[in-house]
Amino acid sequence: MFDGKKRKAEIEQLESKLAITKAELEIAFERLARQLETDYGVKLDHYSMKMQDELERGLAALSAEKGIDSIESLKKIVYAKLEEYDLIANQLRDMLVKQKEYIAMAAQEAVEKAFQGDLLTIVGVEVRKLISEEGKKMLFDESNRSILGISKELTNEVIDELRDRIPPIIAAGSGEGGAGDKPGDAPTMSPEEKKAHEKRVKEVLSYERHSDFPKLAGSLKAGLMPMLVGPAGTGKSTAVEQAAYELGLDFYTSNRVQMSYELTGFKDATGKFQETQFYRAYKYGGVFFLDEIDGSSPEALVTINTAMAQGYMNFPDGKVYMHENFRLAAAGNTYGTGADAQYVGRNELDAATLDRFVVVKWDYDKKLETKLIKDPDLLKFGWEVRKAIAKLKLPIIISTRGLINFYKLMQVEGFDISERLESVLFEGVDAQSLLTIAREIPKSKYRSALEKLAERVHQEETTSGDENESD
Repeated sequence: MFDGKKRKAEIEQLESKLAITKAELEIAFERLARQLETDYGVKLDHYSMKMQDELERGLAALSAEKGIDSIESLKKIVYAKLEEYDLIANQLRDMLVKQKEYIAMAAQEAVEKAFQGDLLTIVGVEVRKLISEEGKKMLFDESNRSILGISKELTNEVIDELRDRIPPIIAAGSGEGGAGDKPGDAPTMSPEEKKAHEKRVKEVLSYERHSDFPKLAGSLKAGLMPMLVGPAGTGKSTAVEQAAYELGLDFYTSNRVQMSYELTGFKDATGKFQETQFYRAYKYGGVFFLDEIDGSSPEALVTINTAMAQGYMNFPDGKVYMHENFRLAAAGNTYGTGADAQYVGRNELDAATLDRFVVVKWDYDKKLETKLIKDPDLLKFGWEVRKAIAKLKLPIIISTRGLINFYKLMQVEGFDISERLESVLFEGVDAQSLLTIAREIPKSKYRSALEKLAERVHQEETTSGDENESD
């Protein structure tokens, strides 16, 4: 006989344990946070003493020198050391904030996993018992009267309605050692969605291919994980979408991810599971493309490492096994080595993440640009500017996308060439940089327009500086 009271007591006991666990985690977090603050305080004290010692040695050296303005020299040393100390202090503060965030995230995930584990198992087992035909019989005594105090018909009606409403995670068998959700077919599209999808596939497959496209498509076909590395605007996302459709797979994509729920999904306030592109590709098959992987947080990328290593993933709606046609590709502007002059918001990728990918260098493709842009003078100008920027090490990007947009803008009336250059290729670039680039490239109508733009930007900078001084 189903013992509701006993099971309720077990659930309440487990809930109590979870509450205690959560409180213990919070205490542990506070203790770790205090320890971190103490450790960083010791480090700052160490740097402070070290710099004080260096200042004293500098002062002693100055007192022994002759013919030098000791006060000015000492001021320079002090200011330099203060700036160094301030930089170190700020770096340590940033590290402290990040480590606190990591600890808090770990604590929250621990509580969530505990809730989705034992408690969900107990609830799931009992609910599945209840909605089964045998479960219905358990709610009636020997006289066939409902234990709930209502008629048998009404009891059955309530249970049938419950069966339709309970979350899939419970009905599918998340507990009692169940196998979890097996890979299956993606939800069917409406006629309108199917028509739009077919149009998109046809359009993307009609695009010109990058010269390194075979490397990308071949890697995906072989079940490998390609990571396209190259500058912005080289058509990386379009190429991955083309490869997916050529392989007969659906295409899913997401930009940089900072939190694991952006991949795994989450349950909203009503308890409804909000799916993600990664979830759909993983469960139903398809190519998932993570753009700007080097802008993602290392903690979020652990989710991908786990999903690929295990072959299954515990999503908020239950365990899901990786579909045999699931493929994963990524793209980044750096090789996972962190920020540089052009891409300042990039993170380092750990060895475990990098080890899973096949790196495919994805640079600007001049042959492809020649097919897309029917203006030889513009192409020559763009290539010369790229060369100059690389030589001068300026944080400016002349992408394939930018050149295409400039070429299209040439068909729009109302702009002169210098305005088009500013709108598409050199927005926000200072006058000195523009002039420096212009000096490095051959004469052409585009170089003249660039010089004109530099002159106008210089006038704007001068006017702005005068206004600031008057203020």
